[in-house]
Amino acid sequence: MAESPAEQHTADEVRRQLRTFLVENSLVPIDAGSFADDLNIIEAGMVDSVLILDLVSYLEESFGIMLGANDIIAENFSSIDRLVGLVARSGGQRQD
Repeated sequence: MAESPAEQHTADEVRRQLRTFLVENSLVPIDAGSFADDLNIIEAGMVDSVLILDLVSYLEESFGIMLGANDIIAENFSSIDRLVGLVARSGGQRQD
């Protein structure tokens, strides 16, 4: 049986792709290496509610996951670390 696209991503790959998405779409200019993975990106003004909706679509398309209403809460979207955890819990990360 072939792996689904979701199963083909390591935590590092998910982290790297999320960082790229944020650098390209952040509401404030940022450099990929200029913020920690545990930085609260909502409080830092990097994302707002509209960008979170874009991020939901990005996560579902990029990692082959489906997020429910219970998943779409600020806590899950507050940092790269939290987003990586969300992807893992939703089945979009290979357990290495």
